[in-house]
Amino acid sequence: MQQNNNNEVFYYGKPGKEPEPIPLRAGNLSHTYQSGNLRYIKLGKCEILRMIHPAVRDHNWGTLPYTIQDETIKTGSDSFKISYTAVYGTPAVFKAKYQVIGTPNGSVSFRMKGEVMETFRTNRIGICVLHPIETCQGMTCSVISPEGSQYSTVFPSDIAAHQPFKNIRQMHWNIKGIISGTLAFEGDIFETEDQRNWTDASFKTYSRPLELPFPYLVKKGELINQKITLRFSGFSNECLPQDEGLAFQFSSILMDMPRIGITKSGKKESLDKYEIETLKSISFNHYRVEVKFDNPDWIHNLNKALKETEILGYKIELVLFLTEIASIEINNLIEVLKPFERLISSILILETKTRMTNRVQFDSVYKSLKPHFTLVKIGAGTDANFAELNRSDLKGNFDFVSFSICPQVHAFDNLSLIENIAAQKYAVISCRHKFKNAPVHVSPLTLRQRFNAVATSSESENKPAEMPSCIDYRQPSLFTAAWTLGSIKALTEAGAASVTYYETVGETGILQGSEPTDFPEVFHSKPGMIFPVWYIFSRILKKDKMSLQTVSSQPLIFDGIALHDSTGTEIILANFTTTEISVLVPGLSQEYLIAKMDETNFEALTSHVTNLDSLMVKSSSKTIGLLPLGIAFIKF
Repeated sequence: MQQNNNNEVFYYGKPGKEPEPIPLRAGNLSHTYQSGNLRYIKLGKCEILRMIHPAVRDHNWGTLPYTIQDETIKTGSDSFKISYTAVYGTPAVFKAKYQVIGTPNGSVSFRMKGEVMETFRTNRIGICVLHPIETCQGMTCSVISPEGSQYSTVFPSDIAAHQPFKNIRQMHWNIKGIISGTLAFEGDIFETEDQRNWTDASFKTYSRPLELPFPYLVKKGELINQKITLRFSGFSNECLPQDEGLAFQFSSILMDMPRIGITKSGKKESLDKYEIETLKSISFNHYRVEVKFDNPDWIHNLNKALKETEILGYKIELVLFLTEIASIEINNLIEVLKPFERLISSILILETKTRMTNRVQFDSVYKSLKPHFTLVKIGAGTDANFAELNRSDLKGNFDFVSFSICPQVHAFDNLSLIENIAAQKYAVISCRHKFKNAPVHVSPLTLRQRFNAVATSSESENKPAEMPSCIDYRQPSLFTAAWTLGSIKALTEAGAASVTYYETVGETGILQGSEPTDFPEVFHSKPGMIFPVWYIFSRILKKDKMSLQTVSSQPLIFDGIALHDSTGTEIILANFTTTEISVLVPGLSQEYLIAKMDETNFEALTSHVTNLDSLMVKSSSKTIGLLPLGIAFIKF
């Protein structure tokens, strides 16, 4: 299908597209090459590695952007040779020549020869290896150190708070008991971390151990060379690829949906009449409102937010950022909240400085609040990633435990975001295990990080008219609608009790609102625009529905959710790719109703709120066609 610039804006929020993945082979191994990275290294259908890629991180763990020069790709039927130069940073601070070779015997090597162009502070420079969760978790791994000693360990099932493997020169592991993989590392000492801490769907082996000081200074002219070599042995008929096609199965097994809420806009102090009426048509369970006690206007701000919550008809998810005079702050808070007690759904207790719960402070605050709000859940946790909670010593019997999710801590490309949907369930499950099955709240969930929880120093301010790093140009796109559908499915299956998504209006919202974007050159929205993700929440929260257990045959290509209540079943399917696909849904009734959201009606659906039921037509086909990034709503 011919794609034009408008379609690309509909798909991903801006003109242009990422380079198409290039299929490669090295003996029996298949690979994909994209933008300097080697992805999806497989033996038949068994994934051995998720990715091999280089990265340069700044002093705050930010990933430096890079441009590729002098790229050459030579491919054969069972081998390949790729070379390119990458220049990192703006202005450029590091330059490296890469050579990636796959041989007919199945071995793969990835070599870096780099030079520091300007002296700068960094936390990491080097090649990283990502190991897929599904084929590695629970598998034994043998590690050989640079000194020649050897130890045996296991890829963890629950998310490891700290590095499960250290001091690596070589590693050997089994995949499903039938394939043995070997990685050899040259140029530095490597170790492995569990990236599910940040909802990345991989274990990562990287160089420069975290035990060494960071950030550290690299000087102009300094040379940094590394090489990683992969070899494997073993094969089984289980590895043979099967032409499963694209199929979506759903069962009669019912699961509770999490309570789904929305965050008060950080862009607007108050919503206008149009925005309130548009939001009121979605039955969000709650409204996340933050109370920052170090702000002298907190009482004024909270009163406005409480009244706005009442008009919207939502409950309130209150997040308290307490200071060292918490007892005084809580007494004042109780007086403000008294007229609104019926609106309060939950209260999360955090400390301003750390954005974490202070256990001593929590116990005191809980005792003060509970007598006044006996039916309100009072919880602990972090405003940051699960990593901060997993690595803490926080313990206790809390009404709930909370952490936030952002899929773009390490990678920002479209494929990685789709991969990382699956990691959300691991974070919830591990949190439940760590806190003895306490209800888990995910709050908030955003496309980009709202702040850098691991910054080692103050981050540079945005230049005038430059879009802040917390905003993603994909927010008003079909991609965000499809990604959010996958996220809701993953968190439902994991048993999350509550999830709070995005904001109400603005560049991080579900609609633009009455005011234009502040960044019209890079954020493609119009005043009054309804973002496609609005329709996902509108359908899922339309009635008090349960979720049915579902399976996508290829969840990196498409996925969906099945909802059920007394009026029937509704399936929502989303295409994660820019290719037109057809999905077999064998459980459909002989006749059903279907409506679609895609490039053909994007402008109409985003220009005003549309009742999708009015677009539904009858169908009897067992196969659902989906245009690129298209979404289908099916009722029967």
